[in-house]
Amino acid sequence: MAERTLPIKYVVPLIIGILSFIVFIVSFFIGEWTGMGVGAISFTAFISSLISLIIVSVVEALKGKGNKNIHQ
Repeated sequence: MAERTLPIKYVVPLIIGILSFIVFIVSFFIGEWTGMGVGAISFTAFISSLISLIIVSVVEALKGKGNKNIHQ
């Protein structure tokens, strides 16, 4: 059996999401206005990576369904 690897289109949003979550936690230790700015930017990066991961997953699922119908 061949090992199934996770394509880069799934890995990049996951890494960005994890990093932005870590930066969000760190922003609490920075504090004051700078911490709020860092937290807002990291929260935005987390939401955008989550949305891109959902979009990529939905597109791949629809591609998979479309390919099965064409070949039958």
